Amino acid sequence: MAKKPDEPLFVEPEFNEREFLETEKERAKSTIVVFIIGALLGIFSGYLDLLGYAYISVLLIIVFIIFIARILQKMNIRIPKRTSHKLYTYAVLFFSWLIFWIIFLNAPFHTLTGPQFTNLEYNNSGTWTVVSSHSGVYSISAGHNSYKIYAYYIHPLNNSNVYVNYTPAGGTSLTPISSNLHNNYLYFNLTGTAGTTYDIYLDWNSYGRSGSDELVISVS
Repeated sequence: MAKKPDEPLFVEPEFNEREFLETEKERAKSTIVVFIIGALLGIFSGYLDLLGYAYISVLLIIVFIIFIARILQKMNIRIPKRTSHKLYTYAVLFFSWLIFWIIFLNAPFHTLTGPQFTNLEYNNSGTWTVVSSHSGVYSISAGHNSYKIYAYYIHPLNNSNVYVNYTPAGGTSLTPISSNLHNNYLYFNLTGTAGTTYDIYLDWNSYGRSGSDELVISVS
């Protein structure tokens, strides 16, 4: 009796090149779409962070990770079947979101600096006149005591989080100045003595950040 040939323990399935190419094409499409979604979420999260709502950004990415499969289905994009491919899709979404969030918060797109105090003006008989400066020193004639300076910040500023103090140049004792912030201009009064230079300190705090800016006024 002839001996039967040994039957193979495993029969390798026939390779379907067309199916493989279609799968890779759909996988590439889903990766690109997920990357774009993550990038847009990252930019939006950076904007929310500037407004002081970073916690919403975290909640946002969690929601999108949970529902990204349904979102892709609504866009008629096939979801990867392999677990490793699904994890790769989630990783692309998360890291593209994180990277673009960080990019948005840094130069050249944005810098998380404090308020910008610029364009000092004085009240000249009812007319606001720009004060010229040289090497950071504003030169003002004696007799003017009402001033305003433009205050810009991405976060809201108000009278409760901006404070003005002054001291004669080289002095150590600060004297508070009454100020009023209105329509992005900080108004304050300073009665200067001719021949005196004053250091004006603008202290601020807003949305967990604080700091102090300084300007120098020379009265002649």
